Amino acid sequence: MKKIFFAPVLISVLSLATYARAQPAPTTAAPTAATAAAPAPVDKVTDPEIVAIIEAANKAEIDEAKYAQAHSKSKPVVDFAAMMILEHKQVEKDLENFTKKSKMKPIASSGKDDVKKMGAANLKDLKKVSGKELDRTYSNHQVAMHQGLLDKIDSTLLPNVQNTELKDIVTKVRSSVATHLDKAKALQSTIGSPS
Repeated sequence: MKKIFFAPVLISVLSLATYARAQPAPTTAAPTAATAAAPAPVDKVTDPEIVAIIEAANKAEIDEAKYAQAHSKSKPVVDFAAMMILEHKQVEKDLENFTKKSKMKPIASSGKDDVKKMGAANLKDLKKVSGKELDRTYSNHQVAMHQGLLDKIDSTLLPNVQNTELKDIVTKVRSSVATHLDKAKALQSTIGSPS
């Protein structure tokens, strides 16, 4: 029986919605040199919103990793989950140090709410399955979540970040997310996707 999981679909929808909002309105006039070279507009977010989005993503990653680590019998899954916990906790510490030093308070936004909802849906999906299906579900979630976050960093977070120190953190997070995505894809291929 084929199962379709909510989280990958949600990531795709959020990515497409972000992409669609960022596209310029079609025109009937031929493009000029100025309009052809103009970049697509990006969603606007503030530095406190960026911090909140990254915090929400970290929490979602850690929560799902803890569950997978406690319930999987697969060494590759348990090892991957342990890496996620360790590395995302480091990002939490980096953000905490930054917010204390800068006195910046994270603020809620639709971006943060989207990440929280996705994380909750992923964890709910994970709790419905066991054994090899849990391993497949977790690896599929990790690929979808990291791809969605990488897209969000590139399309929205990095283009909007103002604070230099926060930009350094977001750039570091982007590098980690790209590495996690590669490792999640490798895990997914080891475990196999649902057929």
